[in-house]
Amino acid sequence: MKNSQLTNGANPSRRQFIQRCGVLGGMRLTGGWPVERTKNKLPNFDSMIPAACKPALSHHNDKVAVVYMVSYGLPAEAIKEAVADGYFVTKVKIGQSGTQAKILAKDKARLTQVHQAIQSAHTRQTTNGDVNYRNWRTIQTYHPTNSVPWTGAKNKFFELRTDFCERSGGVLEPSDHYEALSSHEK
Repeated sequence: MKNSQLTNGANPSRRQFIQRCGVLGGMRLTGGWPVERTKNKLPNFDSMIPAACKPALSHHNDKVAVVYMVSYGLPAEAIKEAVADGYFVTKVKIGQSGTQAKILAKDKARLTQVHQAIQSAHTRQTTNGDVNYRNWRTIQTYHPTNSVPWTGAKNKFFELRTDFCERSGGVLEPSDHYEALSSHEK
């Protein structure tokens, strides 16, 4: 076995790349990507892609759909309205507290409720909406590139430009908000 392979035959650099991609969201929230970028002198996410993976991962989309977040307590009527407004990608929060049997029963009931609310809906794409976080407009200002056009959705899409990929969506750039939080923790 070659030194560059793990016991299961996987290339460790490929595994590390997959692990890095898997924690992308969490790293942005903790401000970890700017640290990773500085530590490894990375100009952008494309530079993290192993050569063997570049052919499959070299395409850059010009649009990304907005994900409509459905929290536990969001009424079915609000979900119907979002779909009627054109949202076609929906993330339904499941996994409420309780015993395994109660969790499963609650989740099945919630998914049935969502399905019944939108099963006959049709959109130009499929089924999409805004993020339902408290203080969402304030949270958006924490992003280091919050004033560039591609950070705001138009017609239920984020329109990505060349600079989006060049700047890795801004996630490698420091955020004043998160920098201030981390300086208070020290």
